[in-house]
Amino acid sequence: MTIFIGIDGGGTHSTAVALTEEGTLRARSEGGGMNYLTDGIETCSRRLQDMLTKLLLSCPGDSVGGICVGSAALDGPASAEVKGQFYEEISGLKTSFPSEMAEMSEERFEMQSDLFVALMGVTGGEPGLMVVAGTGSMLLLMDRKGGQHVSGGWGSKFGDVLSGYTLARQALELAMDYEDDLGRGAQLHAAALDFFRADNLRSMVERLYTEEYTPAKLAAFAPRVLALMEQGDREALNIVAKNVAAMAERAKKLLDTYPEVKRVALYGGMFQHSRWIRDAFVSLLTDADPDLQVELAETPPEMGAAQYMMSRCR
Repeated sequence: MTIFIGIDGGGTHSTAVALTEEGTLRARSEGGGMNYLTDGIETCSRRLQDMLTKLLLSCPGDSVGGICVGSAALDGPASAEVKGQFYEEISGLKTSFPSEMAEMSEERFEMQSDLFVALMGVTGGEPGLMVVAGTGSMLLLMDRKGGQHVSGGWGSKFGDVLSGYTLARQALELAMDYEDDLGRGAQLHAAALDFFRADNLRSMVERLYTEEYTPAKLAAFAPRVLALMEQGDREALNIVAKNVAAMAERAKKLLDTYPEVKRVALYGGMFQHSRWIRDAFVSLLTDADPDLQVELAETPPEMGAAQYMMSRCR
């Protein structure tokens, strides 16, 4: 039996699957993050080899037809140098799994962005736009020629719109304004004191600048901001609405440039856990183009990676 392996390589956690040629799930494994920009290629390539080893042990005798890794470190296809370094590591599996890895070559190994493999799970290789808003945010459009076009994704230091980190940071800015007696953000201030277990924000500033407060940890305050918005707090609503509009502006710019794209997929906690954000974003896009099909991405990215590799290698 021939299997195709897809991997969703996140910043802290990765998931790998093996699919048969019929699309049936054959095996699944998990491992550490695949962001080699933060953890290094050597560490991430070892993590990849470990995940593949688990899969191959679960699929004895199956032949690997192709492997695709979606990495959080990428916003397009990996360079030949990076791809080669990862392939060199996994090619060592040919010693332990000679029959399973016999057909594997570097041409059957791909490294793409995690957004790309998520998009493949929705469109199956057809043109489309993936909009991700979680701890961070980013947009990726694939045109009808297979070209990839990215917007956003500049990281927490430079303002990923509609990300959990950005919503939390902007809410804290208003809460700090309130503590400075500027007269706005009272409910955000109370929510921040409760969430961070502080008597006042001034006393916790030093904590916020420590390594402990990663973007992901700060983004955990975003659900409190969304809850206040749902309760009618005007300051929270303004923060969220401005971010939704900014993300919609980026999406519309890509769609105007590539009008053949009519399918848009939404992924990440901001869309999945907030009906208000989802509906507002969809409305802004479809008001501009009623022919757009906008949907939540339901196929896991690792499945999209395997399906993409299956279509490419058949």
